[in-house]
Amino acid sequence: MNLDNLAKAKILVIGDVMLDQYWLGETSRISPEAPVPVINIEEMENRLGGAANVAANAISVGAAVTLIGMVGRDENGKTLLELLDAANIDTRILRKENYRTSTKLRVVSRNQQLLRLDHENSREETDNTEVLEVCEQQISEHGTIVISDYDKGAVAGVERIIEAARKAGKRIVVDPKGASFDKYKNASIITPNYQEFRQVAGECRDEEELENKALGMCKELNLDALLITRSEHGMSLFAQGQPARHFPTQAREVYDVTGAGDTVVGLFASALSADYPIADAVKIANLGAGVAVSKLGTVAVTAEDLSFSLQASVTRGKRVTDFDELKRAVAALRRNNEKIVFTNGCFDLIHRGHIACLRDAKSRGDYLIVAINDDTSVKSIKGSSRPVCSLQNRIAVLEELSCIDWIISFSEDTPLALIEELKPDVYVKGGDYEKERLAEHELVSSYGGEVVISPYVEGCSTTEIIDSILSA
Repeated sequence: MNLDNLAKAKILVIGDVMLDQYWLGETSRISPEAPVPVINIEEMENRLGGAANVAANAISVGAAVTLIGMVGRDENGKTLLELLDAANIDTRILRKENYRTSTKLRVVSRNQQLLRLDHENSREETDNTEVLEVCEQQISEHGTIVISDYDKGAVAGVERIIEAARKAGKRIVVDPKGASFDKYKNASIITPNYQEFRQVAGECRDEEELENKALGMCKELNLDALLITRSEHGMSLFAQGQPARHFPTQAREVYDVTGAGDTVVGLFASALSADYPIADAVKIANLGAGVAVSKLGTVAVTAEDLSFSLQASVTRGKRVTDFDELKRAVAALRRNNEKIVFTNGCFDLIHRGHIACLRDAKSRGDYLIVAINDDTSVKSIKGSSRPVCSLQNRIAVLEELSCIDWIISFSEDTPLALIEELKPDVYVKGGDYEKERLAEHELVSSYGGEVVISPYVEGCSTTEIIDSILSA
């Protein structure tokens, strides 16, 4: 999949723009005034939130974006406009009197959110007539229209936006909110998370009921499709007359889900606008969500982040027959400051000692590459009676171990050529060795890498296992 085409996208984002503030500090005591922690604020950050975060994610992957929304004539509104300007987002932001800029202040200590303070207006108090008028003026200039509804009032009367976009022949993607989705009737695609969908459609006992309710909603609201984000279960795409499509999560670890929905709708709409097939658009959004939840707070996922995630998803967990592919993946990891661990072996008749070594190796970094001797080099090292298991069979077993990210075979007696090219941060060798005597030690040390000897597990040796079988 060529991600460069995202630069062809041109989208209009309409919605509730917000300022996301983060106060970060350490806490080490409880207040004597009340049973609450005392936090010594050491850092304060301002970030784009809501529809502004949707726009930031779209422009970060190369899309052309225009953003429409409202802020107040207050300090937070000024800060938000400065952030949008710094992000080079084309804005049609209306500054309104007697209106508070929607702001979420999060207090964070030791990477844990302790408190959130919201400053906002009630939907009923908000007059968004000018927003609707500006939308109608801008719709014809853009390929895809995105409505980011946080129920703060900027897109009240959303039916008027959808009608104008439909008449102009535009695709409309909606990130919905509320106890009813009726107001989004005739949109092209809506992207609720599972909790939002369940609030409207009711509890789903199984996948069949989920699919039936999703397709029923598509028909009732005259939608082309419904994309449901489902946390650890990934994403599900439902369209009338087509089988449901399920996309497993791409998140390796979940650090903070804040703003992940903004990332999804921003990247999904950008991909659609750039004429990617809808399934590929979902894959791009899914990759972006995996990046977003791995970081603290609202973030704009970059094209480089997507490229790395795509490369990793293609090569992770299987034998890499193309060394250049692995080298590109490792280069992307380095740009993300990930720690690469490398180990190698014959892995003939895999036993508890091998498992202990591989788990120990993975614990020493973020990604583990396992280099495995091919059949010819095993025979050279171990003798004519080895290997007992062919390379294909040995790799098949390693592929089932979740601690391994990549597997690559090599034909030399040692992996020095691979190490020279990949330059892992940590080289791990299992067994009863002195690391200074290893052939790999000098090379790894020469570029500042670390050599680690994983503890030997007594009684675990392939040779001993074979001898025991033969003597039985």
